[in-house]
Amino acid sequence: MPALDYSLFIRLCWDMLTDEQAKEIEDSRQAGMTGPVCARWVDELLEDRRQRIDRQEYVRKRLRDAFTYLEKLLNRASEPLPGERPNRSGKLR
Repeated sequence: MPALDYSLFIRLCWDMLTDEQAKEIEDSRQAGMTGPVCARWVDELLEDRRQRIDRQEYVRKRLRDAFTYLEKLLNRASEPLPGERPNRSGKLR
């Protein structure tokens, strides 16, 4: 049995920084917070947060597009096809 890769699970479940935390970190970095390890980790956290927000926005856009598509599809399905006419019982043939 192959070993499980938990890195994806951890990345998906790990909480993102809040907007306030991200702003505070960015402000501290611009104010001159130093240290190579600290700076690298902070930069990685901020980049990860940006990527997650971009992915969320992309998924939201795709969901809106899918909803619009399905809504139009359902609306068209309820309209009679060209050449169709109701029979005596009122149902389309």
